[in-house]
Amino acid sequence: MSTAPAPDRALAALGALLVLTGVPLTLLAVARPELLASIYSVVATAGTPVDAGPAMRLGAALTGALTAGWGVTFVLIGRGLPLRSAVLTGACAWFLLDSGASLALGFGWNALSNTVFLAASVLLLRPRGARAAGATIRSGA
Repeated sequence: MSTAPAPDRALAALGALLVLTGVPLTLLAVARPELLASIYSVVATAGTPVDAGPAMRLGAALTGALTAGWGVTFVLIGRGLPLRSAVLTGACAWFLLDSGASLALGFGWNALSNTVFLAASVLLLRPRGARAAGATIRSGA
């Protein structure tokens, strides 16, 4: 049986901020690399021009996807969703953004490794009753 934490508005608000930061970062890295480079040059390098090459674009996209995935997790925990459900939903949000961006940028190997990680997460975090029932069926009992 999964217990839900008490709702926490501050955690949900932090999660929303993370989603509102992560999703645009991922989208900029994929669709508007010149704008990403301009923003980065102003924020991180005090105006020094930056080239948004493949490594920078992939790094920004993956950072944004991870940030958004954590944000979704925080929003759901903050709203009182059971922890396992919140973590799995956040992992799915991360997977969709991260893998989609990886494929769009030509880094399919990363999407493949994400698939392995998501599958392991689903197997490890599925409801306890489902794990026990699966073990019973596989053991032949």
